[in-house]
Amino acid sequence: MSTYYAAITIWALISPFQYGYHTAGLNQIQDVLTCQKPVANALPLPSDCVEMSKTVFGIVTASFTLGGFLGSSFASYFLERWGRRGSLIINSMVVALGSAFFSASSTINGLMFGRFLIGIGCGLGLCALPLYLAETAPARLKDKVGVLNQLSITIGILATQAIGLPLARSSQWRPVPFASALLGVAHAALGVFVNDTPAWLAAKGRHSEAESVSRTLHGLKDGESLPSSSQHASGRSTPARIDTDAEVRAALLAPSSDEPESPELMRPSSLVPPTESVGVLELITTPDLRRALFIVSLAMIAQQFSGINAVIYYSTDILKEALTVDAGMISVLISVVNVVMTFAPIILIGKFGTKRLLMLSIFGAFISVVALGRALDRGLNWLSSLAILTFVASFALGLGPVPFMLTADLVPYYAASSLSAFALALNCKCRGSSILGVESDHHVGTANFIVGVSFLPLRDLLASIGSGDGSGDHPDTGKGRVFYVFAAMLALVAATLRELFKRR
Repeated sequence: MSTYYAAITIWALISPFQYGYHTAGLNQIQDVLTCQKPVANALPLPSDCVEMSKTVFGIVTASFTLGGFLGSSFASYFLERWGRRGSLIINSMVVALGSAFFSASSTINGLMFGRFLIGIGCGLGLCALPLYLAETAPARLKDKVGVLNQLSITIGILATQAIGLPLARSSQWRPVPFASALLGVAHAALGVFVNDTPAWLAAKGRHSEAESVSRTLHGLKDGESLPSSSQHASGRSTPARIDTDAEVRAALLAPSSDEPESPELMRPSSLVPPTESVGVLELITTPDLRRALFIVSLAMIAQQFSGINAVIYYSTDILKEALTVDAGMISVLISVVNVVMTFAPIILIGKFGTKRLLMLSIFGAFISVVALGRALDRGLNWLSSLAILTFVASFALGLGPVPFMLTADLVPYYAASSLSAFALALNCKCRGSSILGVESDHHVGTANFIVGVSFLPLRDLLASIGSGDGSGDHPDTGKGRVFYVFAAMLALVAATLRELFKRR
């Protein structure tokens, strides 16, 4: 591994770091931002807090994911037109602009617009990053490098929790988004010194430049031979495979097997031109690609409807009622567990493979979320805190990193951009045809938006139905019933994925 490769990987990982940073960016500073606590003017602005209800705060929070849907919907265009590196630079500039706007806003509309811009940038970045990692990684790091995406996200979540906690205690919130704006500017500026991936360069006919970048990535001098195509990290992504190996270039998704390894390439397909990028419509209409689309889509749905965002977005609010200790500190602890457990897939993925790791993660999350619901129903503080920690650990084991890895794993180069864009849009959106480039009369929200806006009202609604049942020291409060909804979603997705993995 060359020094250059290590440097550009760290540079690229700033993008998912920003996503994680803003996923939990309002958690610790919620009370200060919404005027629930006295506010000290950190910046010379008319007002340093904005009064709003919990519902409005939920809309402000979830506008981030609406922007993410828009950014991911157009990601395929940017990935093909400007490349992986160019898309990451655009991602940084948009995030920096949105963060600066948010940090300077004193109105609800201003906060929503800032979060919306941040979401657009993050949506684009999350589509570009997995492809960038897959198309630059050495072969021996192929499986492990995909986990870095989720690891960077979890570190971003931990960073915003750790920064926000002391600032909230000192009644300040604006430095939290402003720090992200500075990081975005620095990230975009450093992108000038980064090359695009050899795969994208070769696909655009810039073969000599692609070979030069490949040599730099491998730390080779002029005259030294490049590794063979079989030594590259992603057979679907390397210039050698794109330029010379027609069989692999035309290959599609491998059939499922019981082996732990990631799916391998299979037969050529005459339905899709192997050298041309395909759109989302072709993903749906091409049988060999459609199975990959279903698998990645279900994995993304499981990720969003597992309940993890409810815990991250509203962990402080949940734990204030479940525990007597400082909920802000517990939120930081959750983030620490998330980061630590994300290292586990780096070791386990080579042993179990992506499919088994994903199924184990879903099973652990299901058990944990059922236990959390029961604990909150009965007011069992010790069990609720334990269930939250095991839930986060189970999520980090597979539900967090694996869906992003599947995008670059399951299809050849020419379908990667479209699958990545569709999968990430679905990560935000339950369903809709606007991503296909056609009009739709059906207005459907995003998955994150649904969770962000409806979680607290749904929790209160379900708690009000037959609450007070039970006896003894722990009557049924009903406050954990909302988590049974997440458990049902996990069970349904797990059963469907199991059937898809069995098919050949």
